[in-house]
Amino acid sequence: MAFTLRPDVDLTTALPSIVQSQEDRHALALMLERALDRKNFHAAAALVLTIGENHAAHVATNAACNGNIFLLDAYLSIPGIDGNTPNIHGITILMAAGANRDFGMPSEEIQFAMVSQLVTVHKVNKLATDGHGKTAYDHATPRERSHRERVVKLLRAES
Repeated sequence: MAFTLRPDVDLTTALPSIVQSQEDRHALALMLERALDRKNFHAAAALVLTIGENHAAHVATNAACNGNIFLLDAYLSIPGIDGNTPNIHGITILMAAGANRDFGMPSEEIQFAMVSQLVTVHKVNKLATDGHGKTAYDHATPRERSHRERVVKLLRAES
């Protein structure tokens, strides 16, 4: 998808007529990531309205998986964004941030900082469930692997 917009074009009215396919939504998700990197929240908000909050949340869950705390914070700074909205796979930002995976995990310090910020600052719902009924706590404590205790303590429902 290749197009440019003049500065006088209102993104909220222009983009819905451009977006026609799944590929367009993925391209716009990449544009959202770039807009957030540049702290262009007006453009980011317009992109979220265009691609839908679930596709926009996909950008945020990817940021959480990669330990990009700055992009995650920028996403949550967009007016009207709900940090509890699941991505297109039903995973919330908190589930992605606290997940215990085989590979590609951020350092324990970064993971703890992301989870802490989501729980204490952004007040995301620790009890939200994915399509399999798993909470962020469940994603952080798989039976077959050891887990990061500080992250797990933050995700316990009673705390």
